[in-house]
Amino acid sequence: MHVGYWDYIGWKDPYAKPGFNLRQRLWAAANHSRSVYTPGVFVQGHEVRGWSRGDGIAQQVATANAIPAGAKIQLTGRIEDRLLRIDVSAQGLASSGGAELRVALVQSGLSTAVKAGENRGEMLGNDHVVREWSEALPLGRHPLSYAVPAGSNIHQWAVVTFVQTPDRQIQQALQWSPLACQR
Repeated sequence: MHVGYWDYIGWKDPYAKPGFNLRQRLWAAANHSRSVYTPGVFVQGHEVRGWSRGDGIAQQVATANAIPAGAKIQLTGRIEDRLLRIDVSAQGLASSGGAELRVALVQSGLSTAVKAGENRGEMLGNDHVVREWSEALPLGRHPLSYAVPAGSNIHQWAVVTFVQTPDRQIQQALQWSPLACQR
């Protein structure tokens, strides 16, 4: 989720959205942090500051992945012209009280020429960029559709969905590729 709070240094991130800024600030506040920075990394709702040095992130992810799923997600999809239609459903298991469903449309293989700021002159490669982000959805069935921009390659796109509890614990996550429709 690209953020735009660095736009003031002269280069505007074309993938940033105001809601992503707010989300990062809320997560920082939940972790008793007064600052936000990029990239911010969280595992099971807890900020991981030393992730780029490898400070235990692999172990934290492994520990999170060892927890039994607290929800079940099912997703089917199809492509109609440049419209990606998905049907996602989620149901909670025993420990998922108050959980919500989130859905993101992500794109990989993007390049951005930076014209100003600390990365001036650099060409940044971007993968897994959140292009669309759903509101918090209650558990249940939700038909959704996303327009895939003309000129983009369907191979670049994926849908990521997850169930999260009010204390920011991920109960289950799923990634689906529209390529599944072309087999």
